[in-house]
Amino acid sequence: MARPRTFDSDQAVDAAMQALWRGGLGTTSVDALQSAIGIGRSSLYNAFGSKAELVRLAIDSYTERTLAALEGAFADRSVQQTVEQLLLDAATTNNDGHGCLLLNGLVELHDSDAQTLDAVRDGLRAIAQLLVRKAVASGAVVRDPAAFAAKFIAAIAGARTLQRAALPDGLAQQVAREFAALVVAS
Repeated sequence: MARPRTFDSDQAVDAAMQALWRGGLGTTSVDALQSAIGIGRSSLYNAFGSKAELVRLAIDSYTERTLAALEGAFADRSVQQTVEQLLLDAATTNNDGHGCLLLNGLVELHDSDAQTLDAVRDGLRAIAQLLVRKAVASGAVVRDPAAFAAKFIAAIAGARTLQRAALPDGLAQQVAREFAALVVAS
């Protein structure tokens, strides 16, 4: 008879997400995931089936958290204020220097892992769709939703790069504000 599971799956996925965020979606080993979660290899495979499935669950969890944060970011703010604040945060704190798990994965994976890359792209699409919906719901005129979403993703990537480049905060903030104006003008 199999032993009962002695760990919380949600906590395990969260620990995996943190390990993948630090180490990379494609380069974090099964051993590193085991260590982060605190379980053996057989328990990892019994619980999640494969490393790829655990990575997908971690990406889904990150996406859900990001969507919830975006929902909150729009509370009592205009689209301009929300986009600007998101970009300012990315340009200065950048998730404590970790960046965005999805954008990091997009750059890291390119075509090396189609299954994980599809999950990353799905997450980015969900974020972009929510951003467009929230913008329209707040009364903003979004003439080209695809351009609005694409500019936002590009602006976030650029703002995160500014933070990683260790530019002076004032310069990073100025550029983030200019990015926000470009996104909102879509």
